[in-house]
Amino acid sequence: MLGRVSRVIAALLLLVAAFAVGTQAQAAPGASCKVTTKWDDASKTYITAVECPAQPGGTASPTPPASNGSACLNDFLQPIPCSLNGATWSPAWGCYAAPSGQVPDAAHQGMTAYQCKFNGGGGAIPSGIVPIYWLSGGPAAVNPAVLASQAVSSMRLGPIRIGMVPVDAPGSMGIVGVPAWLWVDGPDAQTFGPASSSASAGGVTVTATAKVSRVVWSMGDGKAVTCVTAGTVFRTGDGGKQSPDCGYTYSKQGTYTIRATSTWAITWTATTGVSGTMSLSFTSTRTLVVGEIQVVTR
Repeated sequence: MLGRVSRVIAALLLLVAAFAVGTQAQAAPGASCKVTTKWDDASKTYITAVECPAQPGGTASPTPPASNGSACLNDFLQPIPCSLNGATWSPAWGCYAAPSGQVPDAAHQGMTAYQCKFNGGGGAIPSGIVPIYWLSGGPAAVNPAVLASQAVSSMRLGPIRIGMVPVDAPGSMGIVGVPAWLWVDGPDAQTFGPASSSASAGGVTVTATAKVSRVVWSMGDGKAVTCVTAGTVFRTGDGGKQSPDCGYTYSKQGTYTIRATSTWAITWTATTGVSGTMSLSFTSTRTLVVGEIQVVTR
């Protein structure tokens, strides 16, 4: 109960400090992608989501939150030093904590008393306002969610290469009522997964694993197809047939912009036992002209 009260107090102090300096509660992921990270106190797990917008030519790249080499973020997802005036940042408590100097009693022999000294903005917390935490070791300084983002960035994940019949070539045209086939062209570790990478700091190592969980094909006519596989490559002799797992049939002629948005499901685990999930989305595009077969009678 005291731990929860202290976290609430620390969060309130952080909020006051943030407004005092005109700080907005937002991440600083860079221009390419939107990154949000949330600590779930009940499960002791960081949940991180990274969303990358569509780019011309279907390219996008994840940009992890800046860490200034510290691998620590405050409650507003802003990069901060992992230590401050002898205190260590604790993401679980949302403050810089340091030994309080309190002598352990019989119930806490062999343990050290820690207390929040500064908030995430560096402001001092009034003495006596935060309870004492008795720990066998010091509070964790490294934010594993930041290390997870660094590990994911090193994978160089990206959008799929669109495979489709009708093919993307001059003069190629789809036909109303004739099935189009959709697939991931040449899937590899960077475009479909699985991919894995690790990042380390402060004695903590985080290993992340990523794989595309689905591809949503927006067909340009207001409808979409969700495929949970890479699709099936069209072969000679498949003309007129439906794709067994990923396809679409147009009902009207026109020129359509197709957007294939691939979503990566990412899980990560730290050597400290903390784990979390991330999500990345990339979009590839192409244009398709769909015509209609005209029957001429005399």
